[in-house]
Amino acid sequence: MNAWNNLWEKETFNTTFGRRFPNFVYDWLIGLSLDGSILEVGCGNASLVPFLLDNQIGKSYTGVDSANCSAPQTTKLDIVLHKETQMEDTSFIGEFDHVVSIFGIEYTFMFRTLPLVYESLKKNGQIHFMMHNSNSGITAFAKKQLNVHYSLDFKSTGNLVDDFKCEKIRHKEQVESAKDKNDIEVFKCQLENTGFTDIEITEQENKNAWLVSAKRG
Repeated sequence: MNAWNNLWEKETFNTTFGRRFPNFVYDWLIGLSLDGSILEVGCGNASLVPFLLDNQIGKSYTGVDSANCSAPQTTKLDIVLHKETQMEDTSFIGEFDHVVSIFGIEYTFMFRTLPLVYESLKKNGQIHFMMHNSNSGITAFAKKQLNVHYSLDFKSTGNLVDDFKCEKIRHKEQVESAKDKNDIEVFKCQLENTGFTDIEITEQENKNAWLVSAKRG
């Protein structure tokens, strides 16, 4: 069972990853001045779509995720989803004004993904990434959950056991993808080497995340 499919199948658009973004995510998104065509990398349950609709932002939305994602039906926004697809397997050339990722880009093979993200942008297009911080409460919770799941015996069968297995996989990936200060400096170099300009990386208040912005040169 795909750990992320397992998660998003149980989530709805009224969860904390839907219309009720945590305040630190919502406030960050509001401050981005998104418009035009938007690509979301690691879109999950396409939780960005309700946000865009509620705030009347953007003309089109494209989501890419390795899970079998879905989005609400609407005529107010052109929506395209690339389900069960890695960003590394896409080919968008100069299509987007903005590329957004909310705890998603760090799960990709960055050395392959960043050039594709760069090429997907129009000239002067922008990236906006919120990335896991190794010192955040979110990562601390994932580490705690890992200890719980690793202590369980998974020899029995049943949906509950499958759920626990998926949680273990998901939390492990979350912990491994979180960035410390050294990792984020390396990431900044990757952005520069890819061709991005006006790079800004800040640590979000309370260390919930790293906030990354840059432009295609």
